Amino acid sequence: MVLKRGGIWTLFEVSWAVATPEFSGTIEPTPLIGKTQILDPDTGRRLMVHDTIDETVDHFIPRLKKWVVLQRKPNSEKKVAILYLIGVEPVWDAMGRVKGRRVIPGSRLGRPRIDVLINPSGLYRDVFPDKLIFLDEAVQKAMVQTDIENLLAKNKAIIKKALMDAGIGEKEAETQSRFRIFTEKVGSYIKKQLRFADRYALRKSQLVCYVK
Repeated sequence: MVLKRGGIWTLFEVSWAVATPEFSGTIEPTPLIGKTQILDPDTGRRLMVHDTIDETVDHFIPRLKKWVVLQRKPNSEKKVAILYLIGVEPVWDAMGRVKGRRVIPGSRLGRPRIDVLINPSGLYRDVFPDKLIFLDEAVQKAMVQTDIENLLAKNKAIIKKALMDAGIGEKEAETQSRFRIFTEKVGSYIKKQLRFADRYALRKSQLVCYVK
């Protein structure tokens, strides 16, 4: 059946609506059962039967358990969540899709805004550039907050001074001091976390603030 326009979605629009959640990371389809060919011992005929994919099941069940545990945890216990560490939370639309982000007030956060270093793989960089833009915008928004202790802002000031001491102009030092996402150049897919040290003239003493 081909759907036509005029208040009804086209076949392409339906396909895209089904595929978009997977592309955006909202869902992650996991094949658990597949067809396999066997030889009937009585008739000698080759039959196609459905059978579980053991490797996928073994991989999927632990992930499912961890996902359930994570879903039940309060935000205060999700220590590895980048957004929560910097004091930002996503905003969802009526369809349950993330449409933006907002700063968590310091009075509700109840702790300093924690600095982060984001080191995505080259594959993630190429497949999900919108997610990296989302994270960068969240970081920049969190960095300028003054309602509570802000370690992002403190470290930015430390890095900027170090860069200027190394001979980099104030404007460029200000820009580089805001960087929190470091990945390989386009075309490379191997993570080498410390290559950026030479690229941005950062010394070992300045890297410590990221690690901490």
